[in-house]
Amino acid sequence: MNRQLTVEDGGRTAELWVRADVPGGADDRQERLHERAREVGAFEGVSTRLVPNRLSLSGLPAESPSGAALRDLVVDARRWAANAGVDLDPYLPIADEPPLASTEPRRVLTFPSVTLLERDADGIASVVPHVDGDRVVSVESRLEALSSTAEREVVTTES
Repeated sequence: MNRQLTVEDGGRTAELWVRADVPGGADDRQERLHERAREVGAFEGVSTRLVPNRLSLSGLPAESPSGAALRDLVVDARRWAANAGVDLDPYLPIADEPPLASTEPRRVLTFPSVTLLERDADGIASVVPHVDGDRVVSVESRLEALSSTAEREVVTTES
């Protein structure tokens, strides 16, 4: 499920990245978070993208259409994080690995079991999990904050 949602009229969409190879029990968490993202009321649409455990940032995997698209999204997410003053490195770490079939080390990105990427009319609006100062913002806490905001907006609108 890699369909990109377009954002029109300033609405917000979400893309949940779920890692294909997760430890036992994490797949239940992925499903719960996908349902929660759909129910939260803050998004015009929620899509899901299956991501690998690790993505080589060079060579054939990175240059394939799906690899290049994912690599570009990660670059955009890192740009968003730098502008927002938050840290994605603990959750989307890039590391050098010894070469498998060549003499050159390769750079590899490791994905967490679930990542939530939000878009609005201006592009990426949020990526979680991340570290904000001394606080970790998890996918769960972000969805809870969005749910609380959406509920307040409904109450305010109805008053």
